[in-house]
Amino acid sequence: EVKPGTGLVLVDIDNLLADYMSQISARTAAKVAENITQIKLNNIDLIYHINANASVIEGPSAGSAMTIATIAALQNKTINRDVLITGTIENDGSINSVGGIKEKAIAAKDSGASIFLVPKANYLGDYEEVKACKNIGKTEYCQVNYMPKEGALDKELGIQIVEVGRIEEAIPYLIK
Repeated sequence: EVKPGTGLVLVDIDNLLADYMSQISARTAAKVAENITQIKLNNIDLIYHINANASVIEGPSAGSAMTIATIAALQNKTINRDVLITGTIENDGSINSVGGIKEKAIAAKDSGASIFLVPKANYLGDYEEVKACKNIGKTEYCQVNYMPKEGALDKELGIQIVEVGRIEEAIPYLIK
């Protein structure tokens, strides 16, 4: 929620028990949204209403979602409900890794999402061995790399998973 005010960032958790990381994520989301939209927040209060099917929430996993919600609210735009996102948000707008990606992808699919955005650092698909060899003189040198197979987790779970490294990469998917 965005309303005239004095620059407060408030987190309404109602009947939930939340740790301090949720509050830090809200503050970081506000800063990143201010930088992206170029809308100064010194005369605006931001209120994050968190409703969850849980009694306890913890960690910074919702930071990227909070940032997207803030950008959309500041720009008076709507959020695409067919796409969900997880990932911590950093002050520079980068999206970093979180735990439980597979479980979150299942929950996203169960909630009706067709696309689930995850941090690039969290790829959980299958890997294939790629071997590159080079002859130098009479000696063959080989290097083995393990490269992600595109779409492996997508196929397993039945939801399109897209990796994003920065909040700017997520905006076209989520904000209308």
